[in-house]
Amino acid sequence: MEGAGQPRHRSHNPTGEGERAGCYRINPSMGGLVNGGQDCHLMIRSSEGQFQPQAVRYRARIRLFIALFLCAVPLSAAAAFVPQTWTIYFGVPAIFCVLAALITFFTLPRLLCPACGKSADAFDQFCPVCGVEALHRYQVTAAKCEGCGRTLGHYKYRNYKIHFCTHCGVLLDRRGV
Repeated sequence: MEGAGQPRHRSHNPTGEGERAGCYRINPSMGGLVNGGQDCHLMIRSSEGQFQPQAVRYRARIRLFIALFLCAVPLSAAAAFVPQTWTIYFGVPAIFCVLAALITFFTLPRLLCPACGKSADAFDQFCPVCGVEALHRYQVTAAKCEGCGRTLGHYKYRNYKIHFCTHCGVLLDRRGV
């Protein structure tokens, strides 16, 4: 029997057995997150609400980059194969779209963790995919997660989606950015 005045729950939180407000545990067998539970041994904090505006802005900029690039490709192809008098009508917009796409890509908004204020793109101790503290760097631009077995890299582009902060392990976005 627990002492008088002591909470009944393991989490010391009256929201439920093993649950904490805004916390989830990793379910490695399903690759997802489960809210609370009695056998909740690995709990993680969530900052999704505060990170959401950054994720929305980042996704919008990526969509804009893709749209501009997809417009530039047919315009460039048309400029290459139309008669010389029509080249300026296809070539100038193609160049504009390519430049706008490059500017959009290289000025993507930084993804900052609302909990620790550090960049979510950099590698530290937590895996950005599964959130487990098992990330080991083996190159300047690559790391291996012992938790999920992924090899993460960001030499020319990221080959993973960011779900968790690599510095403090906070859940940033379920969909990943």
